[in-house]
Amino acid sequence: MGFLHAEWEVVSGEYSSVSGEPRKPKPIPRPREKETRLIELRGGLTKPTYILREFSDDASTLRFVSRDVPLTDEDYKPENLMRIAGDNINEAGRVWYLRGDAHVALGELAQAFSREFQTPLVVISGYRSAAYQRQLWARENYCTETLCALPGRSEHQLWLAIDVFDATNEHDFIANRNYQRYVAWFQANAHLYGWHQSYQKWVEVDGYMVEPWHWRYVWVDMATRLHNLGWTYTEYVEFQNWLIQYW
Repeated sequence: MGFLHAEWEVVSGEYSSVSGEPRKPKPIPRPREKETRLIELRGGLTKPTYILREFSDDASTLRFVSRDVPLTDEDYKPENLMRIAGDNINEAGRVWYLRGDAHVALGELAQAFSREFQTPLVVISGYRSAAYQRQLWARENYCTETLCALPGRSEHQLWLAIDVFDATNEHDFIANRNYQRYVAWFQANAHLYGWHQSYQKWVEVDGYMVEPWHWRYVWVDMATRLHNLGWTYTEYVEFQNWLIQYW
């Protein structure tokens, strides 16, 4: 399917629409900006409402959740669940599950990763229920709003998100040469298999601390678009919400 999006460039202090391959806008329009924009829409959609429904449907692969945007059903649990396993995956002694479409995509990603590094992909987390998130929050001094999602607000509850490698914090990724190589490979290639790093631009943009281990499945088309634009999923959804106000 195609997706609605717009691209921008600065021309004499004003914004004009441009064509060509997607690239990172400078600056990214924000919902709080009041000025009128000239917009070029692409992707085969006649109304932006369709893609916005995809963002808000709990069962959609593109369902958007964040600190400020909860699931409609706080205890939502999808169907078609499959255990994370495979020749190219190291489960690290844990048992986790994903939805069927994300499970297939993870297998393809893990195969490419294993081929590159001659080692299985370590997956340390998959689906986490609302009850699981409540248990995390019940631990004293364990969670903060910028580190742990509240129940009903976690991408893990969609059965579409994974945590990879066996580091416990961002410092582990910075200090470990192998993790640096793994993350760099993910950032360059994961979109080819439909995976996107959700939290990469800090609290001010994404609502959470940077998490190089957290990746979410959004289909190849969407992941590639985000990769080419240099946007996080939060930025993309915010832009679509802003755009519909001026449709």
